Amino acid sequence: MNPRKLLGSLLLFALTSCQSATTTPAPTITAEATFSPGSNLLHNADGSLNTLKGIAKFDGASNCTGTFIQISDQADAPAYLITNGHCAQDWHPNDVYRDVPAAEGYAATFNYFIDTQDAQVTVPAKTVAYSTMKGRDVAIVELDTTVGELTGQGIQPFAIADTAPAPTSISVFGVPVTNLLPEESFLRREDCSMTGQANLLEFQWHFFDAFRNTCRDIFGGSSGSPVFVKDSGAVFALINTTTVGGEFACALGVPCEVTDVGIQMHPNTSYATPIFGISNCFDSEGRFDLDSSNCPLDAGDQLTLEGFPLSAIQPVITDDSGATHRVTWNTTLTGDFTYYRYKTGTVSDVNCRAEDGYSDPIALTKDNLIEEEIPEAEGFYYLCVVAGNSPTVDSTWQAIPNATVVFAHIDTTPPVIPPTFSVQEFETEYLVEPIFKIPELVHFILKFGPPDTTNCNDPAGYSPYRRIAVTITKPDQIPAKVCVIGYDDANNPTPPLEQIIGGNTSP
Repeated sequence: MNPRKLLGSLLLFALTSCQSATTTPAPTITAEATFSPGSNLLHNADGSLNTLKGIAKFDGASNCTGTFIQISDQADAPAYLITNGHCAQDWHPNDVYRDVPAAEGYAATFNYFIDTQDAQVTVPAKTVAYSTMKGRDVAIVELDTTVGELTGQGIQPFAIADTAPAPTSISVFGVPVTNLLPEESFLRREDCSMTGQANLLEFQWHFFDAFRNTCRDIFGGSSGSPVFVKDSGAVFALINTTTVGGEFACALGVPCEVTDVGIQMHPNTSYATPIFGISNCFDSEGRFDLDSSNCPLDAGDQLTLEGFPLSAIQPVITDDSGATHRVTWNTTLTGDFTYYRYKTGTVSDVNCRAEDGYSDPIALTKDNLIEEEIPEAEGFYYLCVVAGNSPTVDSTWQAIPNATVVFAHIDTTPPVIPPTFSVQEFETEYLVEPIFKIPELVHFILKFGPPDTTNCNDPAGYSPYRRIAVTITKPDQIPAKVCVIGYDDANNPTPPLEQIIGGNTSP
């Protein structure tokens, strides 16, 4: 998926003292969702949609949509925009960013209708007051203007809902910029259905309590689109990911849901990260304050976890010396806290945000490495960590609902698609190039030779493909049998593909 579209998959493992692991099946794919009719391009030359001027095209770390939020009626209060975390930061799965000066070029453009281009209002971003992709995908951006200056230009803010709605009809407003003609890439509305909530795994990220919905026109630029209960005025979530157009379950751009029986991917389904209650994260003067009472955002007080598997992996691997060994978490913990607790298990069995199953406190100076073996059974596993500054759990400890979470994917299944390659014929040669399909076909080995003496099932003679086209010269090397084996992220091989090049056989 284009990084400016949305998000992707890794896996999670959690560690409980002496807890036996149960198998989490490989991802299953459910029946396709029923599509909504699609989005409509909005017009406002007549002023009939002036209340929507506060939904902006946001240029940040990604092309996104943002919303001017109603925090204070004081004219001199800072104006804030809310959008996705991945629109404003590096895509780290657990980092929490606070008070980061906005990078050059970060800006919000309001009144973004197709027929009001001459009346757009562009405001630079001043500070990323808060941003994270840890559990929820949200950023609060302070604009380089005040509430009074922005409202004085006819840009009105939107309230943030206090609570989550039940499944219902919803409206989404966004500025998708990919998969559309340039003249269609302005503010659009889509009405669809919210069908529930789910915990998601995608690429290296985990998202809790995402709102599942049937919206289909979710493309690059849709990230951060505000979600409303239909015909209401308060934002309760932000579109942040989708399986629409995705191919491989749980990969980048194809989130999977964690269920009681394993991982499931719902085709043609979009998701929105919750933001209800975030208005509590501001002080009486309308300034962002993470320490405000009842603020639901994660403050980011945690240890740093490094070394865990960053992609799908086999349960047994071979090291450089040729020795085989079981895969472990191999996770190093560093930071200012002096103690930690952890638990692991299949993603279906472990709730990182619940107390049960966590180990007793462990001194970081005594052991800062979690080296337990990851179970051999194919599936997805969580590692959950909380930390504190006391040998007994007290108020210094990281809140369990804000646990630091990573995951691992044990994958023993060969790629679900066969390898393919392209052939270009020139006057004196053929150029052969295998075709990558991340994460199912990430590297290749190949060989070629005379058809009668080249055995694709014989491992001898294969060489790694170095991303440089293989040259088969005319006439001395044709006809040629080309043999290609592809490997997925976990190094599972495909059966050999063989094809005759040149001679009387068409490539």
